[in-house]
Amino acid sequence: MIGHVMCRARAGLLPLTLALLFTGCAPASVTFSSPSNVPPVALSETPAAVPPAEEELREAFRQADPFLRRESVLRAVGRVLRGAEARRMDDGELSDYLTEIAFSSGRLRLADRAFVRREGDLAVVGLPDGLGIVLYDLDASPDALPLELTSWSAGLSALEVRWGADEFGVSFVTLGADGATRVHYLLTVRDGQGWKVAWNGDEAPDWWFNALNAGITIAPDLSRLIVEGEAESTTLAFLEEGNAPRRVFKIEWVREEDSYIPVPPVEAYPSRRAWLWAVARPSAYSTLVEFIERLQRQDVEGAADLVGSPEIIEVAQSLDLDSPLRRYQVTDQQPGSITFRDREGTYRAVFESPSPERERWLIVALEVLEGDSRTPTPETEE
Repeated sequence: MIGHVMCRARAGLLPLTLALLFTGCAPASVTFSSPSNVPPVALSETPAAVPPAEEELREAFRQADPFLRRESVLRAVGRVLRGAEARRMDDGELSDYLTEIAFSSGRLRLADRAFVRREGDLAVVGLPDGLGIVLYDLDASPDALPLELTSWSAGLSALEVRWGADEFGVSFVTLGADGATRVHYLLTVRDGQGWKVAWNGDEAPDWWFNALNAGITIAPDLSRLIVEGEAESTTLAFLEEGNAPRRVFKIEWVREEDSYIPVPPVEAYPSRRAWLWAVARPSAYSTLVEFIERLQRQDVEGAADLVGSPEIIEVAQSLDLDSPLRRYQVTDQQPGSITFRDREGTYRAVFESPSPERERWLIVALEVLEGDSRTPTPETEE
């Protein structure tokens, strides 16, 4: 009975010939003759194990030589992207997957994660550890290295791609050691020679002007960009250090062929300072800076457009706030008022918010809080 059960068990595992059905169970080992046209396989020789793409990438990050390390990472990422598992993932999942592999190497110098944005057979990848942003053509040879879009990606914290026909725009954000973010933009186009970076905002002198803690809006057809962000060292009237407020500037970049130019240009204004007044986003602080700067340049007519009544100009002049030698620091900012001071005294400007008919904030009162013994602010009429 036991032998009969074992025979039935073996019958479920191997196809039985008619001879086996009549003679009982097959012997413990069966030798099958090979066809004459197929050479026998030497069972003692097994092919070398090929590590999976993710293990290859992990080992690439562990390499000590920086140049060999980067090239190895580039090739390994390409193999991961071409794998069946990666193709089943969406961009967010694949970004997390590459990030996890990189960090599991235990050899990253920066805390930068990976970003993947795909369109068809194209993949823009922000590499972990500040190794750059590259373009993979997944339809090309697996041994081909990707196109480097930029090597300056340390601190990469966000990346988006606006795809077009034979072109795309890449916007990305980096986080600096100072805790501030900076926005970047690249235009990449394809011509008869292949893909190339046509315009890099980081190489345009005016791009860095307001890229600090900025946001970017990209037109669907890549015809224009709008960057709204802070700028440093834009005024001598106020100290803008540490957590002090700064003006936010809005710059529009208009595409001309395969590059972008800022609009309006500085040359369209009588001075760079006048251009700054024009492109500053309306706010109470923007009004205060422009008001003091105009007074310090004896532009009373321009300053009058920033106040609710002519008496404010008189008070400011009586307090010597129009002296070009004075430099102020903001000590407190509330929704409707700003307190600022220098060695001579402490002052508070009270503001009226914009209306449907008026875009700017207006100064409606100017008060002396301490230290200045000169003419106080007169009572403003209700």
